Amino acid sequence: MDVLRGGAILAVVICHQKDILHSSEYIQCLTLYSVTSLIFLMGITKGLALKKFWQRNNLSILNYTFQSMKSTILSYVLASVILDISLNGVTDNFLILNHLLNFNAAAPFYFIGLFIKLSLWAPLIYFFIYKIFIVTNCRNEYTRYVFVIVFLLSVWCVGYFSIDHYDVFGQSYLFVYSIGILLSFKDLHNVSVKSLIISIGTLIIGTFFTYKFYFARVAGNYHYSELIDILDPKLQMNPPNLSIILYSFGVIGIVYYSSNLLENTRYFSIPFKVLACWGKYSLDIFLWHIFIQQILEKTSLAMLPPTMYKRVIYYSAMLFLPIIGRIIYTKTKENVYASRNAQ
Repeated sequence: MDVLRGGAILAVVICHQKDILHSSEYIQCLTLYSVTSLIFLMGITKGLALKKFWQRNNLSILNYTFQSMKSTILSYVLASVILDISLNGVTDNFLILNHLLNFNAAAPFYFIGLFIKLSLWAPLIYFFIYKIFIVTNCRNEYTRYVFVIVFLLSVWCVGYFSIDHYDVFGQSYLFVYSIGILLSFKDLHNVSVKSLIISIGTLIIGTFFTYKFYFARVAGNYHYSELIDILDPKLQMNPPNLSIILYSFGVIGIVYYSSNLLENTRYFSIPFKVLACWGKYSLDIFLWHIFIQQILEKTSLAMLPPTMYKRVIYYSAMLFLPIIGRIIYTKTKENVYASRNAQ
């Protein structure tokens, strides 16, 4: 999970460097799996957490939901306020609060609003999937697959037909999130040749569709609805259309099976360990990479062309400084608690 999350957060950071560290539309196209992958992985994590919750059952579901969001929301509040005051130059408390509630102190912060919406829907989604897999106890696998397909189509319709009406379902992200929760019921540790072939096929097809879609946008077609996306003309890049969803699932599958196959090799495992580190601290990287980027853009480095030297400095700062900050914070908090308990 951490490896997959690390690959997704790396794509997020790279995507936000256009016209700063690169100007390639091909790089932008390759990173389109980023947010969709994070939402999917968030669904798996939430599904596993809800499974543990129902086993313990020592909180109400509402209390659990708010408790599970607390850490992320507090981290977001801190990042939003600091970015507003130090970089946006905002001094009006009402405006700071407005940016907090609208998740727009920085463009990527919309993701936190999406996280809150999907977290609130998660128990209901989990309940329906639990009914399908556990309570109904379908001995016939075919019947179970029919139930799953009907459920996912229903979720897709709820998200899609809410577009332009109700901004509470996350549009197509609700579908991606639900698939993540669905997979939390399955054993994901087994690596089979069949699954690998399916992942490769999904990646090839998804890459083709995404390429056609993205470069139609580059050419000026911002209402693309061709090939598979004839089915979802209201969706474009964010929330993702079917092209990007297929591409994202293909990337997830390939990274997952590659990391499983190579995790015990001496040298090939090193990149996956780095990705796992980024994945573990993906929230911190997500919240602070724009802040770090903007700080660097106020230095003399901003005047340099996007050379390898500049890229190494920028990417190292954006990907590692949030991790160092989180480790320092955690260690400081542990020491404070330890000293209080010792008194």
